[in-house]
Amino acid sequence: MPQIAPPTQPTVELMPFVPGTTLRLRVPLDAQNSPDGAQVAFILNEVVPERKKARARLWTVQVATGESAPLCPASAGDDACPRWSPDGTQLAFLSSRDDDKAEKQLYLAAMRGAGQAEVSRVCAMPNGALLVAWAPDGKRLAFLSLEGPEPSGDPIMPAPGRHRRLWTVRPGSDSPEPVTPSNVTVWEFAWSPKSDQLAVFFSAGPDETDYYRGQIGVVSATGGAITQRTRLDRQAAALTWSPDGSRIAYVSGEWSDRGL
Repeated sequence: MPQIAPPTQPTVELMPFVPGTTLRLRVPLDAQNSPDGAQVAFILNEVVPERKKARARLWTVQVATGESAPLCPASAGDDACPRWSPDGTQLAFLSSRDDDKAEKQLYLAAMRGAGQAEVSRVCAMPNGALLVAWAPDGKRLAFLSLEGPEPSGDPIMPAPGRHRRLWTVRPGSDSPEPVTPSNVTVWEFAWSPKSDQLAVFFSAGPDETDYYRGQIGVVSATGGAITQRTRLDRQAAALTWSPDGSRIAYVSGEWSDRGL
């Protein structure tokens, strides 16, 4: 009987943990495979000497060769939430670009192959953008943005929270369109398979405590009132439509902190 060699174990290099070790760590986050599987986009979080806080920069890596590089090497800001278009030709992401103190805005990178891209801003929101997702048909992007001016930082009299409103924008347009009312907070959302609706985890109030009283609803992609579909007594997350669009799955539980 032929002998089968045991699998080769990878070589592990142990690093002693000493003062300053964490400053040398480079942490990849939010990895996203391209639709064809040829590339992976991810956020690399690392400490750089000229900044007081770690920098979050968008990188891409070629699966076949392992070659990796930052998508916008000259950017001085922070990046977040890379999301491939359904056809893999564009990469949407959030970035503060040249000002790490500015709010992140929505950008598109037209991929030119092997990590090369032409980057342009899609639209400018007064309070920036939070989260982003492509419609399955690739015709629109959905994102969240805070409503109203930033409250004062008075530690004695806390200001009320700001609603997180759901918007959509077409890749070739700089005119975003509101989807949900301005007096409702959307914590999480998911496109339907036909790109005509969005499932949302929402609450009537904008404060962190309101998150724990959230419900799941559905809203038209063209905007309007949210139709509530649940009577939850626990939080919900990871909203996912069934392939035929007839049902919405989610994870439910009692959590001490909001995930997104």
